[in-house]
Amino acid sequence: MVNRIVLFDRPNLDDAITSGTLLFSDGSRVAVSTLANDGSPTAFDFAEKSITWLRLTVDGVSSSTKNIGLSEIQAFRV
Repeated sequence: MVNRIVLFDRPNLDDAITSGTLLFSDGSRVAVSTLANDGSPTAFDFAEKSITWLRLTVDGVSSSTKNIGLSEIQAFRV
């Protein structure tokens, strides 16, 4: 069971995720807004769900982005 995902963008000022979508194994989705560009955590809370996997699709990045990615992803039940 999870109800919070925490994403950490790459910790540099050039590579920045500006939008995305979290897709869960139960078929649900959660929109992802701009992540903190300094590598600090950005949390997304939602109704509790039972999942076996999740996928982040990056839908938008800053114009200076050359390497799309995360430094870390965390899943919690809070």
